[in-house]
Amino acid sequence: MKRITIEGEHTYLLTLKPPTSSSSGTLDLHPVFNLPHGSPLSVQLPHIKWVLPYQYMFQPKGIRLVTHACEEYLLVFKDQAHAEKVRMLIREVEKGLEAREALVMDVKRYQQCWLTGMISNAEYLLYLNFVGNRSFNDLTQYPVFPWVVADYKNANIDFDKGGQFVYRDLSRPIGALNQDKLDQFRSKYFEILNKATTPSHHLHTTLPQSNVTGGIDSSLEEKPYMYLSHYSTPGIVLYYLIRQLPSYLLTI
Repeated sequence: MKRITIEGEHTYLLTLKPPTSSSSGTLDLHPVFNLPHGSPLSVQLPHIKWVLPYQYMFQPKGIRLVTHACEEYLLVFKDQAHAEKVRMLIREVEKGLEAREALVMDVKRYQQCWLTGMISNAEYLLYLNFVGNRSFNDLTQYPVFPWVVADYKNANIDFDKGGQFVYRDLSRPIGALNQDKLDQFRSKYFEILNKATTPSHHLHTTLPQSNVTGGIDSSLEEKPYMYLSHYSTPGIVLYYLIRQLPSYLLTI
């Protein structure tokens, strides 16, 4: 299995020691190779607070282990079956995990806490990132915060102007807020589409409807697109983290 950290992927051999009369049981990670720090990791089973399913690279083959001390371990396995087997073995030993996990995954409960002011905006957004399989230990799924304010030029925001001047239009993605940029994106989309599918005397000027399979034309060499990349990628995350921690230069 692999452990995912901010430095990358590291291969480990996982062993699970059940509790005995003299020991409370441990989950041990023994490094195999590609590990900057060669010492094994050991987690006492009673110290585990949650063992949750985790999607890594859009594949449900990982688990997220969080301790009562707020330490997080992202473990990725060969497939979902192996990940679920390890998760079930841990839950069999620690009987209180299931109830705690159900509580933390109750989105409506946290939403109500946010609505009533029991938790802040930042705490609620961090929680949504957590249940959305984002982690500060995963460059591919680093936590994101929405861009909600419309004015980033002035030092002070005048809330008396009204919502349309204070907050951005949340019905549109970031790339569609500026009309000039949106026109450029649309132009690129139609340029690819017309080049691949249409004779020059009959050009597309409107977005085509997707077919039943969710695509436009599977035979196209280049699929038309408006945005070159996702708003959060490992390269973008590292670009900002380098400013805070120059040591991350070593991971590029």
